[in-house]
Amino acid sequence: MASAKVVRDIEAPAATVWAAISDFNGLPKFAKGVTESSVEGDGVGAVRTIQTVDGRTIKERLEKLDADGMALCYSIVEPPMPFDNYRATMIVVPTGESTCQVQWGSTFEPTKAPEADLVANFEKSYGGGLKGLKIYCEGTAG
Repeated sequence: MASAKVVRDIEAPAATVWAAISDFNGLPKFAKGVTESSVEGDGVGAVRTIQTVDGRTIKERLEKLDADGMALCYSIVEPPMPFDNYRATMIVVPTGESTCQVQWGSTFEPTKAPEADLVANFEKSYGGGLKGLKIYCEGTAG
């Protein structure tokens, strides 16, 4: 099993950041690589279909939503890349009254691509998404 992870500090209250992350249909608000999102169902088990800037369609299922622990877990149900058993987690950790840290990581099994390439692609994607989340939440909190 391979893994990828990015961590970013955000100067906004953890509750503000959690509100953005826990909106399972809200990725286009902060993830510049996502142009559209739609969700079928509510809560755990809901399926999100996203469109990316490079034209891919990705279906993801919400596996866990822990408001108290500020953690969200999702899986990719129709992977557009050469991997299986993808499961990602986003966690918000309060670090102060108006600051927090966000961790976005995943585990997956490479199938037809080198593990290092997949890790680099995921970490680039998470890094871009967290950069957008930082800008979005710091603007919302300010």
